[in-house]
Amino acid sequence: MLETRVLVVGGSTVGLATAALLAHHGLRPLVIERRAGLSAHPRAMGTAMRTMEVLRELGAVEDLGSNPRTGKITVHTLADPESAAAPKALPATTSTSPWTALTPTRPAPSAQDRIDAALHKAATRLGAEFRFGTELKSLVQDESGVTVTVDGPAGGYQIRAEHVVGADGVRSRVREQLGVRTTGPGPIGTENTSVLFRADLTELSQGNDFLLCEVRNPDAPGMLISMDAVDRWVFHTGVATSAGRTPEELVRSALGATDLPIEVLSTMSWQVNGRLAETFRVGRVFLAGDSAHAVPPLGATGMNSGVADAYNLAWKLAFVHSGRASEELLDSYEQERLPAAQLNLAQALLRMDNAHLHWDSSEQAARERAEIGLLAPFVMSLADRYSSSAVIDPEPELPSTQDALAVLDGAPGSRVPHEWVSGQDLSTVDIAGTDLALLTGVDGQAWQRPAAAQGLRVHALPSSVDWLADRGAVLIRPDSFIAWRAEDLGADPAGVLRAALDRVLTPSGAGVPGGARP
Repeated sequence: MLETRVLVVGGSTVGLATAALLAHHGLRPLVIERRAGLSAHPRAMGTAMRTMEVLRELGAVEDLGSNPRTGKITVHTLADPESAAAPKALPATTSTSPWTALTPTRPAPSAQDRIDAALHKAATRLGAEFRFGTELKSLVQDESGVTVTVDGPAGGYQIRAEHVVGADGVRSRVREQLGVRTTGPGPIGTENTSVLFRADLTELSQGNDFLLCEVRNPDAPGMLISMDAVDRWVFHTGVATSAGRTPEELVRSALGATDLPIEVLSTMSWQVNGRLAETFRVGRVFLAGDSAHAVPPLGATGMNSGVADAYNLAWKLAFVHSGRASEELLDSYEQERLPAAQLNLAQALLRMDNAHLHWDSSEQAARERAEIGLLAPFVMSLADRYSSSAVIDPEPELPSTQDALAVLDGAPGSRVPHEWVSGQDLSTVDIAGTDLALLTGVDGQAWQRPAAAQGLRVHALPSSVDWLADRGAVLIRPDSFIAWRAEDLGADPAGVLRAALDRVLTPSGAGVPGGARP
């Protein structure tokens, strides 16, 4: 029987991110994937800033390539004369929340197949093992581990793992084996067709460098998406190939060009889904990505929220396996990610019914979004506010639904605000790395000694900020979330810091001297 500490089921984006992050934290997971290799068909394009931060931490950003195109245009067909002058709409933002004020990364719309390749490269470099062409057949767990029966290229065999992460998609075999039910509307609308093709559209687009092109031709309505800013495109349409239309016909109808050379690379059928697993953990098995939650695509919260699952879970599994934390820390995965998924699904469904508000940055649109509870896109990227046993005195309410900068207020349970600590090289988002770290205010030098006694790296802000007192400190987790905040040193900083660490890493109180609590 093959043995591994963590088995990841599913080798698409979320499984790849889980494997890369586990390996980044010192574990060497085994990944099984039923397909023969990575998917060549890009299923998503929007890469949220939090996903970019994960890729940056893994050293994978440079492997994504470059796609400088931005914005969406709306046309009848791309060949129509007015297409060249079609105005570009950008995802709604606010003047107080530029990208550079929110994150140390850069915007990089990236085709999902390139993200997968970059994650696979990083995971392999860090020590993860992959077995493609290997399908899960059954899963049985007991008090000490999980026995998984698989069918591989050479036949059937068993894998014994201490923990299993199911990242095997919306029709998850892992979820089925666990008997976990889902809620939500389920399949929405009719079957869609996605066509990946290669063509030079320079002449048709006439210099209009769009990322997305909404086509309103009744013969093939849909969305045309640039995959590489050169000649690789995807066309998504609600017209199914089962209706008798070939992929080439669908693309030509959208382009409005009958004689343009087109090379169809692959075709995929898919359907919008809205599903939420009732639990994200059963014993030693966890669900992540579409296995746990499937959401409609507008707003790009599907793939990105799956990567956030991986970011949240990987460090916790690593801490438990290394003995740094008690098993109870793993309870915080569902406590944090299930509410985040509920919010994502609710927002995605609301966005489907109010798509125009996603692209409108006007004050009127901001008021309309606020009235119906629709988060602005940048806010959606940073909306996770964790309330769990791994956060002390959390503040789960969002300070704003429209201004992303206001969301980053340094509250426990939120992602630490981005500030440059050292030039343009080290951000507050970076300082934890694979460990916990303490970030102090500009006058927080007295935290150095008690933090060092706990084995914590300490960084001080170079100047005063409004979200952290000058003599205060925040404890930052490996996923860049704030676990605890202190406004001042107090009478016993060493004892308070020790108790804070114990409370986060051993939530049941085990190992906390005298049951101390900060």
